[in-house]
Amino acid sequence: MMNFWIKFDYIGICFMIAGSATPPIYYSFCCDELEEWRFFYLAFMWGCCSVTMIIMMIPYFDRDDFDSLRAILFSVTGLFNIVPVFHILYKIDAKYLHHFHATPWALGGVMYLLGAIFYGTRFPEKCCSSNKFDIFGSSH
Repeated sequence: MMNFWIKFDYIGICFMIAGSATPPIYYSFCCDELEEWRFFYLAFMWGCCSVTMIIMMIPYFDRDDFDSLRAILFSVTGLFNIVPVFHILYKIDAKYLHHFHATPWALGGVMYLLGAIFYGTRFPEKCCSSNKFDIFGSSH
């Protein structure tokens, strides 16, 4: 039963990554001159999340020894957001950027990576006796 419901968790993580990247990409490339880039980056992000989601649905990857691989895959998918940020910071003329701030985007990325590290390393469960973090404070 857990293997069935964990798939929904993986789908939710993929939607969270893509969904949280959509508004900053959309509004950072909102000018007509940047419309092609907006659609490119949105399609790229949603495509990456879709590929990650498909991989997570493969039963072979349900085993516990793939926890680190899943964490890395989610991290890499989220890190693809760096590409449009660098594009915005170094290639877009400031006159097109009305309300772009890199700090919230970077903070969100750090939080996602920290969560993936906790999940992949099973911290804090691995530091304590079994069943100590079954309900509250688990890596998930």
